[in-house]
Amino acid sequence: MAGSWLGIVAGFGGFRAFEDEILFSPRIPQNWNRYSFKINYRQRLIKVDVNKEKVILQLIKGSPIKVKLYDKEVQLEDKIERDLAN
Repeated sequence: MAGSWLGIVAGFGGFRAFEDEILFSPRIPQNWNRYSFKINYRQRLIKVDVNKEKVILQLIKGSPIKVKLYDKEVQLEDKIERDLAN
């Protein structure tokens, strides 16, 4: 089970955590319509929702945090929606 979760989060979700930053570079398999997952990161709960058109990052719990979404730094305070990068 852990391998499947890791495959989605780190693989398709493009999640990477470094000492001082986290980044997401989500993509979606051609046959999928959507997927989502949650990440606990330093007393924060972040939900990632990906569909064919867009990616949504939502801070569910915790203080705002800077994240990189497709290598662009954004301040995650509530919810961020971006077009899915091809």
